[in-house]
Amino acid sequence: MTNHDIRTKIIEAAHADVPDLRAAIKSSSRFQVNVRPTFWTQLRLRPLQFASLLLVFGVALSLWLTSPAPILSEVYATIYLDINPSFEIDIDARYDIIEVRPMNPDALSVMRDLATLTGQPFDDALDRLVEQAVALEYLTAERPVMMMDVSTRDIESREHLLTRVTEKVPELREKHLPNIDIVEGDAREQTSEETDTAIHHDMSVMRLRMIREIMRLDEGQQFEALARLDAGELSRLLEVLRKRTDEHDSINPGERPSDDDPTGIRPPQEGSQEKEDDAPTTDSGMGS
Repeated sequence: MTNHDIRTKIIEAAHADVPDLRAAIKSSSRFQVNVRPTFWTQLRLRPLQFASLLLVFGVALSLWLTSPAPILSEVYATIYLDINPSFEIDIDARYDIIEVRPMNPDALSVMRDLATLTGQPFDDALDRLVEQAVALEYLTAERPVMMMDVSTRDIESREHLLTRVTEKVPELREKHLPNIDIVEGDAREQTSEETDTAIHHDMSVMRLRMIREIMRLDEGQQFEALARLDAGELSRLLEVLRKRTDEHDSINPGERPSDDDPTGIRPPQEGSQEKEDDAPTTDSGMGS
């Protein structure tokens, strides 16, 4: 066999072995490690994941475009509560709490140990506020009376809420304090002067208005002395003064009543009347 024949045989054998050799190389671990597939190669390796991503994105976009804007709870009524910690409580039409605003430092101390009241029924929130006020001795057997008022869009809703709270008093007495009570105040249409003065004296506008009405009906009364009375004592004193004034006016129309005090709180001596600090008296009266 000539050299040419031998070379021809080697070339033919080499051509015959090439496919097997390439397959062996491609299946080797070294080849797999060194191969760097392109982005499109990677994309073709994960068609299901890519399709799922597109589906999720499409659904999210559809929901965002078709969903209505969120509806915020609308304030149906504001309840003013004076224990002497003072609170303003916004509720919605279902009587659920939207917000409780503490109006003085004492109210902050009551709220500090309470979990959020937002979203709770008003009856439950009132129960928890009273419970905490009793625990911190803002409500006691000697000072058991709270003052409250309601501001709503119409008189019927206001009267309904006042009645609802009044009907809850027996339950509060049974659970927290045997002689607890609630009297009606006047907190509607507050002026900035009244708000500033109430804050200055660390009291609610309801209490400030009640004190001012008492001082209007009986000029012998002292502001600082009245400020130390609880809501029940102020309410009883105001009731007596109004009754005395009405009786006097019916007998002697146009004549000023005597300064004699039938209420058990002695007026100051002449010339010693103590006026409200930086707070001129007004003719603001009680509500209905």
